Amino acid sequence: MSRLKVVSLFSGLGGIDYGLEAAGFKTVFATDFDIDCCTTIATNRDWHVECADIHDVTSNEIFEFGGLDEGECSLLVGGPPCQPFSKSGFGSETQPKGLKDKRSNTIAEFFRIAAELEPRVFMIENVPQFASDVQVQRYLARKTAELNLITRSKYKLNFIKLNCADYGIPQLRRRVFIVASRDGSTFNAPLSTHAESAIPRLGIKKHKSTWDALSRISISKQEKELLRVGGRWGELLDSIPAGENYLWHTRRGGGRPIFKWRSRFWHFLLKLHPEQPSWTIPARPGAHTGPFHWDNRRLAVDELAALQTLPKEIKIYGSITSAKKQIGNAVPSAIAELLGHEIRRQLLDSKSRMRTAMVPTRATKRLPSVEL
Repeated sequence: MSRLKVVSLFSGLGGIDYGLEAAGFKTVFATDFDIDCCTTIATNRDWHVECADIHDVTSNEIFEFGGLDEGECSLLVGGPPCQPFSKSGFGSETQPKGLKDKRSNTIAEFFRIAAELEPRVFMIENVPQFASDVQVQRYLARKTAELNLITRSKYKLNFIKLNCADYGIPQLRRRVFIVASRDGSTFNAPLSTHAESAIPRLGIKKHKSTWDALSRISISKQEKELLRVGGRWGELLDSIPAGENYLWHTRRGGGRPIFKWRSRFWHFLLKLHPEQPSWTIPARPGAHTGPFHWDNRRLAVDELAALQTLPKEIKIYGSITSAKKQIGNAVPSAIAELLGHEIRRQLLDSKSRMRTAMVPTRATKRLPSVEL
């Protein structure tokens, strides 16, 4: 067993944990309140999984079932619910509630467990708005000061904002990772390796594309028909070019002026472009909420998992709706793997080979003819 032991809170289906596993960590205790997520983890790994509300999880349980001694937790990791801070898509009139949302008290629970475990490092993952909220920044600073007072430690918050596509993940997914070490060490963001256009002299490669992730997945004709989008707007999807959304059918677009500018959510009738990274995979897609495949259909569960760089062999428990929710809420495993290597190298004085095995390779299969 690896000596780098992880306790995982708000684990979901285990997106972060699979990545950390690839970086040489061992998750000894995972917890989530969603029974399907917990069953997914238990189906794929032999980690101890506690299906419970975070408020009911105790450090005694973590020590006992995780087989941990005091001070033995190398990394405490978790992504508290992001809904209080997230605003998904343009055109929405709903503003996130931030700390006023009752779900945000899960942050306090994370710090409670951190105080009891005293991990060498902790990492919090969330949407970028989480770290941009001044009230949240002050709240995190206060909780960190309390943590240091209780544990006589020197935890210092390092905010790492990144776009997953800039590290070889075939998806435009922006996230913030807050990393802190017990000894107060500074953690630096990993250098990006990819960009919209390649910069050979700097060793920067072009973004991985949706086709790079999906080219190895076979979807039968029968399944493709079942994934077809129906209804009035489903028929309109056929007329939208790859890489565009409903804005194509506005006065500023190239189609018919059916919609007003920015009158819908960004993901409405959003279609992937095979030669570009995917848009962010949502957790709760509606009937006409993308991103859709350029073949004018919904994405299959296996395709969604590939865009999130989840393990190829993963088996996701539950209904199709539940599976899509689990995948959409996950952190791409490849970005967690990269951060795991960096945490080992920068904060844990542990050798790491620094090769991200979970990042997909370039597609070798020729792209079928697509109307772009």
